[in-house]
Amino acid sequence: MKLRFAAAAVAGCATFAMTISPAQADNVASSPRASVIYCQWLDDNGGPAVGMGCFDHVGDVITAEDRRSDGLRVVVETKYNYNRANDECHAAGGSGTTKVCNYNMKESGKVSFRVLTRNGANGANVHTGAWGPWNNISG
Repeated sequence: MKLRFAAAAVAGCATFAMTISPAQADNVASSPRASVIYCQWLDDNGGPAVGMGCFDHVGDVITAEDRRSDGLRVVVETKYNYNRANDECHAAGGSGTTKVCNYNMKESGKVSFRVLTRNGANGANVHTGAWGPWNNISG
């Protein structure tokens, strides 16, 4: 079952839409618990996705995926509802590349994330999606 929600975020003169899609993955016999993956897409005015970010509570994994040849990197920013600094996962290898970032998150906490594009590691954010809902880290 997939649920889709849409929100709009304005960056400069362009409008970018974010879609949040929690999806229940199939149970795998070797897995002690089912994986619940939450993803957000950064879209360009309803066109092809610029980038995607996902959170998988199994392994506390954040994934950033670059989907456009535009010279920008895709960054997934995370924030937490407990005393922990925000994290960033960068897909800096160009279009079609994915970066998997494995964090040790507090199981009783919650995480929220957003997808953005940035000009370099410390450059200006170019397109910024809205923060998604709070997700239980424990699933």
